[in-house]
Amino acid sequence: MITNNILDISPLSKLQKLKELYLSYNRIIDISPLLQLKLNVLWIAGNQISDFSQLTSIYDQSVLSGFRLDGQKQLSKSDQKEYSNLQVIQHSIKQNKSIVKRQTHFRKQSQFYLNSINIQLTDVAKKISKMFQLTESFFYQYQEVDQ
Repeated sequence: MITNNILDISPLSKLQKLKELYLSYNRIIDISPLLQLKLNVLWIAGNQISDFSQLTSIYDQSVLSGFRLDGQKQLSKSDQKEYSNLQVIQHSIKQNKSIVKRQTHFRKQSQFYLNSINIQLTDVAKKISKMFQLTESFFYQYQEVDQ
């Protein structure tokens, strides 16, 4: 369900056996319908989420091993939770610069994906050096195109 202009995800709340959910690049603002789900993978990059405290609830109730949150323009340091059991996480330096500062909290990750604009690889390497179980890293840059 990636890139489908989805706004309302309330019907998903009834899918109690759902384990993986890919909702990136839609128009989702409210993720509260996901609060009762026990997800293993949640990709919600590029949406318009307004209340990041809901992410804390999802994290506490799930067994997330994969999580993608890049493209959230309003994510601040106070909105972040130390998702220490994640194995895969993706995020964008452009929108979420403060996350890189906290990479030492992702010690159990085995994969790390990073979309970046104007960031030095050496800066990132210092931050992820304490991710002891890291087996794969993907760093790539992209350019925005004004439309």
